[in-house]
Formats: sequence, C-alpha cells, structure tokens
Amino acid sequence: MLRYIENLLYEKTKNTQSQILYTQWNYDKKIIPEILQTISNVFPHYSLHDETHSITIINNIVRVLGKENIEKLSAIDLWLILEASYKHDIGMAISAHEIQVALKSKDFIAFFNDILRDEKHSLYEFASQFKIKNEKIKYKKKHLDLKLHDGIKFVLAEYYRSQHSKRSKEIIESNSQKFDFGNNKTLIPKRIFKFLGDICDSHTKRFEDVMKLSYSEVGIDTEDAHPRFIACMLRIGDLLDLDNNRFSDVMLGTLYKIPLDTIRHKDKHLAIESFRVDRKIVEIIARCNDYEVANIVQHWFNYLNDEISNQMIKWNEIVPSKEFGYLPTIGDLRVELKRYNFIDGKNKPQFKIDTEKAFALLQGAGIYENAYQSIREILQNAIDATLVRIWLEHGENKDFSVPNSQDFLEKKVGTKIIFFYKTKKMPDRYSIPSDHKLMKITKILFDPIIDKSFDIEIASIIDKASITSSKSYIPLTLSLNKKIMIDSKIESKQPFNYFSKKQSMEISLATPYGTKVFYKNQFVDKDKLPIFEFLNFNINILGDDASEVLTIDRNSIRDEYREKLTKKVFDLAFEYLTKRYNEFVDSQKIFASMFLNFYYNKIKVEKYDAWKKYEIEIEGKKYKLGDLLNKITKLEIIKNDEKIQIQNRHDTIYTYDEKNKELTIDIGVHSNIATTFISSILSKYFIVVEFDMKNYKKTFYKSGKKHIFTSEDIQKILNKQNRLNYSRTKIPCLDKYKKLRLKDNAHRVWLKELDINIYGIKIPSMLSPYFSKCEDKDYMFLCRDAKLEYRVNDKVIKWVYKNRYDRATTKEDIKSTYEQFKADFPKKLE
Repeated sequence: MLRYIENLLYEKTKNTQSQILYTQWNYDKKIIPEILQTISNVFPHYSLHDETHSITIINNIVRVLGKENIEKLSAIDLWLILEASYKHDIGMAISAHEIQVALKSKDFIAFFNDILRDEKHSLYEFASQFKIKNEKIKYKKKHLDLKLHDGIKFVLAEYYRSQHSKRSKEIIESNSQKFDFGNNKTLIPKRIFKFLGDICDSHTKRFEDVMKLSYSEVGIDTEDAHPRFIACMLRIGDLLDLDNNRFSDVMLGTLYKIPLDTIRHKDKHLAIESFRVDRKIVEIIARCNDYEVANIVQHWFNYLNDEISNQMIKWNEIVPSKEFGYLPTIGDLRVELKRYNFIDGKNKPQFKIDTEKAFALLQGAGIYENAYQSIREILQNAIDATLVRIWLEHGENKDFSVPNSQDFLEKKVGTKIIFFYKTKKMPDRYSIPSDHKLMKITKILFDPIIDKSFDIEIASIIDKASITSSKSYIPLTLSLNKKIMIDSKIESKQPFNYFSKKQSMEISLATPYGTKVFYKNQFVDKDKLPIFEFLNFNINILGDDASEVLTIDRNSIRDEYREKLTKKVFDLAFEYLTKRYNEFVDSQKIFASMFLNFYYNKIKVEKYDAWKKYEIEIEGKKYKLGDLLNKITKLEIIKNDEKIQIQNRHDTIYTYDEKNKELTIDIGVHSNIATTFISSILSKYFIVVEFDMKNYKKTFYKSGKKHIFTSEDIQKILNKQNRLNYSRTKIPCLDKYKKLRLKDNAHRVWLKELDINIYGIKIPSMLSPYFSKCEDKDYMFLCRDAKLEYRVNDKVIKWVYKNRYDRATTKEDIKSTYEQFKADFPKKLE
C-alpha cells in the first residue's frame, strides 16, 4: 500500500507546482527510517516503532477508507498521510546529548524521585538500584550490573514517553537541527509543516482536541489539505497496529530483565487470533491466558471502539467529502479468557448472587416502595434513549442549545415499551395524592358490592405516567388493553417556560401547593424545597449527576445536595423573574416583585415595584399598598393576646386613621402576605422605632432623632438572653450608655443579636456585659438554672474599644460605663 500511495502522489503531482511534495517525500522516506531505528536505543522494551509500524499504519488507513476513496484524496492529503505515518513517533528518537542534559535536569531528578517513593510503580525495581544525592543520580553498587544499565534506560523511556508526540511536533515544525530533513522545506510553506506537526501531536491527545484542528487548509496549487481528517486516520491506523508481530524477540533478548508491563503488552499482541479490518467492519478476537493481559487487551479495544464511535458521530465535520461514505462499523471486539467466558468490557470474571434474594433484600431496605418506581425508571430510560438517538442523528446540524428549541421539538422518533402488570383485584390499602385525577374517578365509580375488581393501582400508574408526560418534551402515548389512556401532543409541550444554561435547570411558576422538584422531568416524589414566600416554582434539574442529586431510591434529594440546590434555585428564580418580568400578567408581576424585594439577591430591585398595586382591605375600603405606605407617618404593629385567647383569632386586622395618617396592624397568630411583605420593606419608609416589649408593640415613624427604649425594655431583653441561654449577645444601647455603642458592622462568629434589628431598621447596639452561665453540670444541655454573670475583663474592653462607634471613646470610658450599667441593675438580675 505504501507503493500504491506513492504512485498516486507521483501521478497527481507530476508536472505541477505540487511536485515539490513528491520530491520532499522521496528524501524523507530515506532519512526517517534511519532515525526511527534509533528509537530502540532508549525504548528497547517497547513494541516496534520503526518503519514497519509506519507502513502498517498506512495499510490500515487504506483498509478503512478503501482504494476508491484513497484515489479521491488531494495530493497534499496523500503526502500528509505518508509524512504523518512516518513522523508521528519521531519524538521517541533521543540523541546522546539530550540524554546527558536530561540526566542532570531538575525535572528528570524529580521524576526519578517520584518513582523511588512509590514501591508499587512498575519501574521501582529498576530505579531502586540507584540513589539520588545532592540532586545527582548515583549507583548504589560499586560493581557493574546489567540491571543498572537497563534500568536507567527504562526510566528514561518512561520520562520521554509522555512527551514524545509534543517532541515530534517541535521537530517537524522547527526543522530541528537534530535531524536534517532536506532543503526542500524552503519551497514548502512553513504553515504546512505546522499543521503536519499538529497532526502528529494529536495522535496521543483527547478526541475533543483533535476536533480543534482545522477542517480544511489551503495546500499547494489549488488543492486543499484536511488536517483534522488526516489526524483521525492516523489515530485509527495507529490503534489498529496490534497484530502479534509488534515486538522484536531479538531486541528483548538484549535485556537482562524485561519489565512486567512489557511482558503483558507483548502477550496482548500475541493474544490476537482473529483480525478483520475493511470498508465494512472492524472485528478482532483475542484469547488470553492471564486476566491482567485480558484487561489490557480490553482497554485497547475500548480505546478503538471509542475512537471509531467518536469519529462516526462527528464524521460530517471530519471527512473531506460526503462521497467518501462512512467508516466501517464496529463488529465483535471480543476478549476470551481461558477458563472463563469472554470479556466485552462489561462482562468480566465475577461472582453472581441470587437475583430474587437480592431484590428481596433491597425491598426490605426500603429502596423500592411500589411497583411504579420500576416503571418510572423504564420511562426515564426510554426518554434518554430517544434523546440520544435525536442527538446522534441530528445533533450536528440543529440547534439543541435549550430543551424546548424548535429544532428539537420537530424530531417524532421514540421508544416503545410493552409490559404486563399484575395487581390484586382488591388492594389492601391505597392513598390518593391530590393531583391524581384518574384515581379519584376510579374511587368514585367503584361499587364494592357489584364490582369484582378495584383497579386503583392501575389508575395510580396512569396518573404518575401522566405527570411524567406533562413535564417531558417528548410526547408520551399510553395504551391499556389497546385503549389509549394518555396521548400527549408535542405542539402543546412547554412544561417549563425558562431554561438557564448557567444553572442547567428549568423553572416555571407553580400552583400554591409548594415548590416541586423534578430531576430530568421526573417528579421527585417525597421532597420539596423550603416554602418560599409569595411564589412557588416547578424546578427541573438537568445538569448534575443522579448519584449526586438523588437518594438511591430516586425518591428524595440527597441531604448533601440540599444546600447546593437551595442556592441554585434562589439564583435561578432571580434570573427567571428578572428576565421574564415584563412578560408576566399584572397579578404575576405583583407577586414576582414581592419575591424580588423580599429576598433581595444583590440586584437593583427598585424597578420591580408592581407590589405597590397590591390591595389590602381596611374596614370595607381597598387601598393600594404603595399609596398607603407613602401616606402614613406612623405605623403600629401589635399582637393582641387577649383577643387571641377569646376568639382564637388567626386573621390580621388593619386599622387606618386617615386624618392622623396612622396605620395599626394587629397580626394575630399568623402574618399574611401583606404583613410579611411590609415587614421586609419598613426600613425603606421609616427611620425610627419605638419598642414596647410589655405590650408586644412596635411603633415606626418617618421622622425623629432617636429610637425610644426604656430600662424596662433592656431588662426584658437581658431576661430573654438568660432564658434562651445565649452566652454573649449584642443588645440595644440606650443613650445613657452611648460610650458603649458599637459600630453597626461589629461582628464576631456566634455572637447573638437581640432586638437590634427591627424589620431592617438598625438600632444602636452595645455588647451585653452579662454571660449566661449554667451551674448544674447534670443539666448542661437544658441549663434550667442558668444565671447571668457579669463578665467584663480586658479582652471584652479591648474588643469593644476596637469596634467602638465614637472614635473619641477611651478604654477607661468603656470600663466606667459598664460599671454604671451594672449599678443600674443591682437586684433585677439576681
């Protein structure tokens, strides 16, 4: 095949400007084999990387493409195949000078040290014959030993192995002075040698990196080169060089001891017993005596399978012309291990357990609670299989950037599942979720006297499948005994109306029954996020792996994922509400703006002000919330305990004095939407708060100079500190103790704050001089006899001084003011 391609190159370049390619190749084919022969100097224990390897690669490429397609290639593509096949491993040719430099380099010394630290390393036995002292490699033994001679070669080979493709690229691109490739490079553009270097470098890289190579480049004359295509052919040709003549017994015979990895790789090649490569199919069968060898062969087969599969998927972005057809299909890549069945990458030698007992064990552990869970998994697999097929067939040319893109919705491929389901005629028990319509109908229509069966379980399955269908972009048709029970239409499919690429999640507004979580369109039955104020959402998780998100039964969110999910949902909700805000109807805008202002996620929320239109009714008259807050100058929030005890009242009562512009809110037992929201924005309208702990009353004013607290209020707050066992707290600071006032951002981990932030309005604060102390060791966790202990020492004074509000305050001021505070409460704290 080498002569065949050479002749094609000659015919295509004869009497043209491209003739320089044939001239260059005529020179290279003489000099490169000589260079490749030197590889065995450092790599004597490796498979052959001489000219025979290059010729085999060329033969494999012709087999895969077929002669009819080889003849369609441009002259420069033919030249690239020849050059890449011969030069891709040229980086393994190491000169004596390079070895001398490497042996003294810090990188190599560090590499050698790493092997010496790892007794399990395959080369530890050889490296351990040496020691490193003063950054130099020294012999441990005084006498000459062949093991020493071979050992240093093996370590050098391992050092250079990972670098060889990069070295090949550098040699090709720079016309390295190590090797003379002739003067014809002056006539061939350097640009061409650059992408030839990239092609050779890519033969050890990830497939994703290969796809970054140019699809097409200007060649010589009017012909184009196709670097990506040549790189792909080189990779396949290289992987297919696995026949059983790759190792030289003569070369191995020169070694004192052969590394175990070499023996296994030699056995890998010797295990090949059946080998077929042509335009139609790639099939290889290996028979091994040793499991480790079988495992190596299987890994090689996996590489080959992945490479051909990846190229098949991206073939239209690789091949120079569609006239070339397709790659051969992957047939039987089989590894047979004597005394065992064959290995196919999935079925390895293993022990088996009784399946029925295993399922019984799993059921006993509560993993499977009902029959639908298995049906749910089957449905999810069917959906996934359909998605994979759509992507494989249409992913290259269509826009699938979002789940509900039109390109995706237009593709009616699918998966069909048929199964029999047995149920009891009369179930022992059942429960009907609120959203299971068919179950409700089945219950209503059931006559326990006349009917012989109660198909509530069947109804449950259909209801659950219907929920899955409602949240899936792929339509679902479900038939029971040939009667269609579900027939969803794709045209109406929009289960979630916003997709976030950043979060890889979907979201939509939901009914007032709490936020529901779905994982890849399947409802997570048992789990809900914390209830949000004002809005509920349906959340569909698309990006994270199921093992990270779901418990093993797939019914719940994993505890470890819950905090991450909550944060992602908050970020997603803000992204969704801000980007779609103008598309909402007025009623949705009101609650969306309440949500945004209430949770305030570092965005400018002023423009989201539809909440001002929210209406509350006061004594038969309706007021818009925004107008009301603008008008009033005084607001009282109270909780009338006597009314609650007499009437067991739950409703909020509003009283509005239009003349004096005063609003009173009696919040009863539970706050409602309006009071919850008002509490979150009070600081935007009021600046002063009067605090009456005795009567549970807070009074807010739009003007004033100070916050009104009394000594009785402070006393109640200190009692609260003691009752709640808060060891140390910040408390409101009366004007009398202003020398103790702290700056507003004074903070310490685990330092509690008692009543210094009233609905967002900051109250001047001080550090309580008291420490809640528990005397009774038997009740350490309950602290039933906790007492406040005055505890002001140098550390307390130092911290208060560091965080003081008035920079003129001295440490002596702080100490004396604390003494005054203690004197003001001599008996009250006993």
